[in-house]
Amino acid sequence: MRNPLTKIWNDKRGNAMIIAAAALPLLIGSAGLATDTIQWALWKRQLQRAADSAAIAGVYHRVQVASATTGTAAAVTKDLSLNNHTGIALQSGFPVVTFPTDVGSQQNQVRVVLAIQRPLSFSSMFMTNPPMIRTSN
Repeated sequence: MRNPLTKIWNDKRGNAMIIAAAALPLLIGSAGLATDTIQWALWKRQLQRAADSAAIAGVYHRVQVASATTGTAAAVTKDLSLNNHTGIALQSGFPVVTFPTDVGSQQNQVRVVLAIQRPLSFSSMFMTNPPMIRTSN
């Protein structure tokens, strides 16, 4: 029994297969994390564009009604229904629309905070809850 194991251990022909088999989990894990990172960045960018567009719509509304904040949230929500291209429903409680203080030349400001939660394909095997992706302008 000892002799066949010694022959296999000293044989140099199978080393490449053993190294490839040992490296395969690292290769698969790297590819999975890269895919998740790309997907996360795409969702973040789309959500950021939607938040920026909604904030601009809110500012336009405030300018039209002489700095009043009534109806601005409705304008933000309407713009989000047109420009939120993530295909993912927003988390409950979002969008959060706030109005920073008017200071100097910065008048009629509108801040929009958005958040989505969606499982990522590879990371969901290791995480119990999907990550929350938040953005604001």
